Amino acid sequence: MIVADVLTELLQAVKATGLQVPNRWGERPNQPPMALVEMPARVDFDVGGRGLDRIPDINLVVLVGDPTRDDSFRQAAPYMDGAGPRSLKQALEAHRYVSCSTVRLAWLEPTVASLQDTKHLAIIAHIDVTGSRTKGAPR
Repeated sequence: MIVADVLTELLQAVKATGLQVPNRWGERPNQPPMALVEMPARVDFDVGGRGLDRIPDINLVVLVGDPTRDDSFRQAAPYMDGAGPRSLKQALEAHRYVSCSTVRLAWLEPTVASLQDTKHLAIIAHIDVTGSRTKGAPR
């Protein structure tokens, strides 16, 4: 797997929810609701035999709005649903990936996050990814 390709493709997948996303991984859109993906803390090599790798916890962060406003909580809730038009789980797992083999949204965590000195109600999606070392490799 090529990590940057996986992160970019996760952002493409989450577009199905209607969230604003950067054109490519590493850019930062400026208006919520938006999704950003963070560099993974680790990559595990050869977990399922030689050449099968795993990224056990990629954080995709959805920034919704002012955490002191009730409407931010109502706006955030559909992203936490197991199914539906704004479901992160549904959007991430239904996407047809070319950069990796499997994507599983393991859990969601509501929190408050800051971006450019502005606090936002946020949902952190913890994503487990596996793939062949040759999947997504440069040709």
